[in-house]
Amino acid sequence: MNNVNGVFVPAWCVSFEEYYSSTYLSDPEIFDYVWWEYNEYYFGMHSDSFYNKITQNSIRNNTKGVYITSDLVSDDSGSRDTQVLENDITSNNIGIYADCTNANIHFNRITGNNNSGLYMYVGAVDATDNWWGSNSPVINTNYSWWSNSDTCDIYYEDYESSQSFKPPSWILMEKFTPYLVLKVKPTSHKVSNGKVYESTITTDLTHNSAGEYTSSKGHVPDGIPTHFSTNKGTITNLSYIKNSKASSRLILDPNLQSGMTTITTTIDRQGVSTQVDRIAKAIINIISTATDTSTNQPLNLTYTIPLNESVSWVSVLWKENTNVTDPFKNKLEVIVNGKVVQSKVFTNSAYSYIKDYYSGTYGFIFFEAISSINRFLANVDDINSEEAQLFLGIYRAMLTTEDFNFIMNNRLYFTDEIHITLSYPGDSSQIINIDPGDGSNMINLGFGGNPIQRTSTVLYRNGGYQHCLGDPYDPNATFESREAGYEGVRSFAIVTTKVTDNILQYWLNEKDKKDANGKLLYPTGPMKAAYGTFLTSLLMIKAHDMVADAAATKFNVTWSRTTPIIVSVLDDSYDGYLTLECDHRFGMDVTGDPNNVIAFRFTCSAAINPIEYWVMKTLFPSVNSTLDDLSELCSSITIGLGQKILNGEMVDIFISNGYLVMKSTENDLFLVFDPETGIVRDVMINNSIFSYSTWCYSDQQTEWVRDLGESILDYGRNIMNILINGGGIIDLNQLATNTKNGLTGLISSSILSLERATIFLENNIPSYLLTPLLGFNMINLCCYNAIIIREEPYVVENIVGYLNSKKKYLVEDGVDVILFGASIVGTTLVSRMGIIGIVYTGCELLNDFRDHYVPMEYWQFFHHPKIWETKTYTLCHLDSSSTPIWDEPTINVEVPYKGDGSLDWDNAVYIHSVTGARKVNSTQLKELTNGYWWNNPPYFGFTQCPIP
Repeated sequence: MNNVNGVFVPAWCVSFEEYYSSTYLSDPEIFDYVWWEYNEYYFGMHSDSFYNKITQNSIRNNTKGVYITSDLVSDDSGSRDTQVLENDITSNNIGIYADCTNANIHFNRITGNNNSGLYMYVGAVDATDNWWGSNSPVINTNYSWWSNSDTCDIYYEDYESSQSFKPPSWILMEKFTPYLVLKVKPTSHKVSNGKVYESTITTDLTHNSAGEYTSSKGHVPDGIPTHFSTNKGTITNLSYIKNSKASSRLILDPNLQSGMTTITTTIDRQGVSTQVDRIAKAIINIISTATDTSTNQPLNLTYTIPLNESVSWVSVLWKENTNVTDPFKNKLEVIVNGKVVQSKVFTNSAYSYIKDYYSGTYGFIFFEAISSINRFLANVDDINSEEAQLFLGIYRAMLTTEDFNFIMNNRLYFTDEIHITLSYPGDSSQIINIDPGDGSNMINLGFGGNPIQRTSTVLYRNGGYQHCLGDPYDPNATFESREAGYEGVRSFAIVTTKVTDNILQYWLNEKDKKDANGKLLYPTGPMKAAYGTFLTSLLMIKAHDMVADAAATKFNVTWSRTTPIIVSVLDDSYDGYLTLECDHRFGMDVTGDPNNVIAFRFTCSAAINPIEYWVMKTLFPSVNSTLDDLSELCSSITIGLGQKILNGEMVDIFISNGYLVMKSTENDLFLVFDPETGIVRDVMINNSIFSYSTWCYSDQQTEWVRDLGESILDYGRNIMNILINGGGIIDLNQLATNTKNGLTGLISSSILSLERATIFLENNIPSYLLTPLLGFNMINLCCYNAIIIREEPYVVENIVGYLNSKKKYLVEDGVDVILFGASIVGTTLVSRMGIIGIVYTGCELLNDFRDHYVPMEYWQFFHHPKIWETKTYTLCHLDSSSTPIWDEPTINVEVPYKGDGSLDWDNAVYIHSVTGARKVNSTQLKELTNGYWWNNPPYFGFTQCPIP
């Protein structure tokens, strides 16, 4: 919008659309300019009415780019509540002239104007969060624009200095700070042999001068040119802003063996710089509110880990300092690749302050009470519960009333925080802004990446656990109490390449490694706990990489890990969990057909959360997994959402900010699918439901995770055959029950992720159907994983057969549960998926939607795409009303196809959920299935025996 012509919205116009309906203020560029004999000064946009919104325009080469006028005398005259948002306002004499108005001016680029970017006269203008072309905009209050040749970004004159009569109540002081500032940093690196050889440099305008992250509120206009330069290596010189960010690729100088490379980025008048280190390394910094006894200062230590190996092990462990006479002292150890590289003794300042007031036996009891009560209440939800009151009663009887009350009122002063920051050359952490669409506030979802920020609370008391003697699934198993020897441990597995079998075997062998004197390097206790938590993290990555190899074969792509990734395990007094500390891209570069790459990335990222669950389930098998107890299940986002659906609870599916989002109604479980990349990201907010905190890693859990790792290697070829070819039976009977179930869950969930990804290979799905189909694909993924939990005993004996026989009906079953659950409570479930809004009630079924909205050739996506060259039947008895009886053992029959397409009944597999699987001929099969009814998948019903 430029030159003499412009758009004038007069005072009598309620809205711009009413005045000139064929032109909208939100057009990127307005070409049909309107002129209303208003040419005292040339302008691009003149607003003299209420509630106008000027957004996403390019406004340049005018005397006044945007002219907003009002009348001080009357609240009902002139421009009120005008919004000027996300415009590119440059090369005007005055960018925005705001005269006696309360306009809101945000996220505009206002720079390069001859006199001033913004001229504010009186009024209550809110001009925060704009880009003025500089991190230090020029503000002037001492000149009149028409008589001074100097330029400034902002000129304002307040009411008191120019007028003597009182303005209306809405006229307040102008605001223009905070303003947007330009930042730049490396957001990803590629690493090989301990050297960084490529980096992604990203500049952004997503923060303001107050340090606030602003993306949830708006963005500057796309297309702002951004220039990059470097003093070493090569870099793409020009990029353009999109969603307030622009990136460029830096190739480091291969002749540079060490040292820093400086990169400068420039937008408009502002240049900012960052650096990239040629040496690949991780830097861990630990700070605490506790006092370092060697310095009498707050604990603060830093250690650097070179990343010149495929895998690096880093643990931070804290434990009692074994000093009975000085109880509130702990020792912190930093362990790198099995060696303690730093050690610090620290103490609590509150204890140091009062310790001299309590001595002798009573003093010991007093301080023992503080640490014991803190540890007990760390895992108690209700302090008024009978259990809590019985425990507190012990110390109430041993202490004076005054001292007991002192402890209860001040006990948290006797705890400290340990804050860990781990910087590494991985993908940067990111925030995705989600609009729930229900009128509530934007939700900012934070995902893992560099740098890692983690905090734990120190209680100055080691933990203990119940050691299982025998099979944890045996109801008669016995347990004995054991001391863990540590209070907390947080371990990181840092991986720079694919985790091969040889790499995993090396770290499995470390468990029994001995020193020169024949002593175990990691005996039962804290060192074994550090090793076990690290190995758990590494095993999760190995399981993922096996899925990636299967997906690469299936979807004809190649992959390699070029960016370091990190997975961690925490076990302390408050929490215990396994989690990603990196982006769900998992550091992989992928080459292949674009649709195949999307399918590959969907498979790998969708498998991550279920893999986390099954690895931990192997180590903590006694935790309840029933549909009636969601505590553990909600520790997995994918499985938790599936269980909520199967329990009849509502979930929400909608599009926001370009992402397909699936979330719980409580806003605590989120799956976020990026259709551009295929990556599924999961996040849990405010996880106060469940944790795996037990202090068991000092012995038992470390042994179990090693058993799982050995099983993955032992059965690796068969596992890959199942994942790639969809066939095969593994005899797991010789394994311990928890290992067998964990391995089964890993394979089953991986098959589901592979299967769900095939939808991306279909090129002829109409655009109006793609979003709802992807939405149902997410429902399928969650429900399938949840069903495996519910019927875990039946899955173990034949993974492929079980899944293939059950999945046909799973979506209908899941939706039926939703419908009946919703009808019982008198509610409706609303799913918002793209342009098709569907309301489910108790009288509607999924098939109704399929029949009414989806062409027949796409019905397959409401069940599954066929991927195995067999036909699978589910057998059952029917009651007197011809209803299937499902509370007896499950029988499945897999029948391969012959070359001519007919069924080869003499090479069938009979699968009994209790007795197992065996190959049979047609005669044997008739005898085994006598009296059973067979499901007939094409007709969704049951028939008598179909064997010829």
